[in-house]
Amino acid sequence: MKFSKDVSSSRRKSRKAHFSSASSVRRKVMSASLSKELREKYNTRSVPIRKDDEVRIVRGTNKAPGKVIQVYRKKWIIHVERVTREKINGTTVPIGIHPSNVVITKLKLDKDRRKLLKRKDRSASNKGKEEFITNNKVIDNSQIIPVLNFLEPSDNQNDHNDNINPKDDSTGGSNKSYGIILDSSYNTLNSKIIETMDEFLLRTF
Repeated sequence: MKFSKDVSSSRRKSRKAHFSSASSVRRKVMSASLSKELREKYNTRSVPIRKDDEVRIVRGTNKAPGKVIQVYRKKWIIHVERVTREKINGTTVPIGIHPSNVVITKLKLDKDRRKLLKRKDRSASNKGKEEFITNNKVIDNSQIIPVLNFLEPSDNQNDHNDNINPKDDSTGGSNKSYGIILDSSYNTLNSKIIETMDEFLLRTF
């Protein structure tokens, strides 16, 4: 099923995009899954493979652990040490393995690789989005109910002093406001939070 109008469904256009893609695009496509231990350590499922990574081949007839000795982006394959075959003339050549057929067991870490892993850390990206602190209580998203109607300015501001007029925004009223109320189990009236639409979407989703 097609989800994006920017991606063609044509077979010949897809093949052309695949075989004529740039090296930076091939780097991302040639990603390999992490082992269970590395997945728990870095909170990510896969990373682009590189030379000197230690991998374990899990598909095909050459299932064995080894170190990556070459990433051949032109042919979409990698070469693993000791995974070779002998030609008719007696010379030994490496067997090409697709990165999707291996699992990374040990990463070759440098400064750029550490930055990449930190950026891909899903626990760090979700930090601060799942919990809100108000009135000295910690509440998660399941206990927050978004009020989807826009808050309109009230005639009596004394009775509704917690409302914010979106037209008074310094941006010219472009950012409307949403209200967020807590679950009734907290039984707190003054725990109503007013945030801008952008902040609400950023912290909630």
